[in-house]
Amino acid sequence: MQAEESDMEEKLKGLRDEVHDAKAELDRLREEETTLMNNKIRQKDEIKMIDDKIRDHEKKYNEIMLNIRNIKQQQSNKIMAFGGNKVINLLRVIERCHQRFKMPPIGPIGAHLKLLNGNKWAVAVEHAIGRMLNSFIVTDHKDFRLLKQCANEVNYGHLQIIIYDFSTPRLMIPQHMLPNTNHPSVFSILQCENHTVMNVLVDLGNVERQVLVNDYNTGKVVAFEERIQNLKEVFTVEGCKMFSRGPVQTTLPPNKSQRYGRLSSSVEDAIEKFSNDASDEQKAANDYKWNKKDAELKLEDLDKKMNSIKRLCFNAGKSFNSKKLALEEATNQQAAERNLTPLSSVDEIVEEISEINKKIKAEEVLLEGLEQRRHEAVGKASDLEVKFDELCESVNTEIASLEKAESELMDIEREIDAAKKAKDHYDNVMKTRVLHDIKEAEEHYLELTKRREEVVMGKPQSKSVAN
Repeated sequence: MQAEESDMEEKLKGLRDEVHDAKAELDRLREEETTLMNNKIRQKDEIKMIDDKIRDHEKKYNEIMLNIRNIKQQQSNKIMAFGGNKVINLLRVIERCHQRFKMPPIGPIGAHLKLLNGNKWAVAVEHAIGRMLNSFIVTDHKDFRLLKQCANEVNYGHLQIIIYDFSTPRLMIPQHMLPNTNHPSVFSILQCENHTVMNVLVDLGNVERQVLVNDYNTGKVVAFEERIQNLKEVFTVEGCKMFSRGPVQTTLPPNKSQRYGRLSSSVEDAIEKFSNDASDEQKAANDYKWNKKDAELKLEDLDKKMNSIKRLCFNAGKSFNSKKLALEEATNQQAAERNLTPLSSVDEIVEEISEINKKIKAEEVLLEGLEQRRHEAVGKASDLEVKFDELCESVNTEIASLEKAESELMDIEREIDAAKKAKDHYDNVMKTRVLHDIKEAEEHYLELTKRREEVVMGKPQSKSVAN
């Protein structure tokens, strides 16, 4: 017997060791699965980031190629740089209607300008006054309305039209009203034969107060440290803008899409620069595409590993459950051999206790509901009993009233019968006695009346006989 128990204990120990090893293997595989899942997420994020970079470089490439096409188009006609085909069509309409204008409109402004050392400062000037280069100038409101009609005719929307007196002479700016600096201003590098255009740029663009510098550090010194009078803004060669308003210092980076100054004197140099930039952007996009392919291969490898680890986890789970079940059966068998009630596993006991607790809670909730309904039923029964008593009392009162009324009615009926009998009696008396006496009295009265008349008639006859 002891030998059998020893063998059983040895068997149980072996099963417990197998269950422990199976559980450890399952936990290891699940941890590896979690690690692979996290790696997959990071790899997908990396691919998304690469996609964003590819789109960014391709967008820049397309923008550069668009600039190149525009510049090549402008080589044949400089005016097209300041409005494209729309401005060409507008100028044709203006030429056709020129006699209707008081003074022919001037524009676009950019077509009347040139730059000293234009290749260097073209981008800076573009950032400084680029919004005015497409504008037209008219001398009064009548010409303004007429030019607006011409623009509508060629579908040139949002055309900026400036009203300025063409008779105003060229503005002469005193030296003390200019920024006191050795750096050039936009005004100092502009060349224009039309004094009205220069007057507009001074009055509305403040070009005499816009200073140009070579780099960012120099611009910071000029804009924020030297405190130069009459200074409005500072622009670097790349187009960075710096200015201060009171204690507030502001620096605005250049517009990345504005890489070309339309007043540049050398279109070929700009095209060459843009072509190099486009090549760089295209190369960067292609490099990222190769990186994306490598990242996608890594993701595929992670997917394969993930599928493999899932299968291993599934098999390890089955093995663990099988060994666990074998251990439980052996434990129950040992308990049966000892004439003990087979023990359930701890998990089953916990689950059974949980189910019992759930049932108890459900019964408690049901009991609370029934108790609540019982209280409501008792309350309703009490209310109905009170109402029933009140109804009985009311019925009794009404019955007594009815009995009293019935008695009174019977008395009245008896009185009516007595009155009828008295009436019949008196009617009979009237017929048999009173009326007979009245009739006799009437006859006696008539007889007496007749006798009186006879007496009256007999007295005169007696007197005549006596005479």
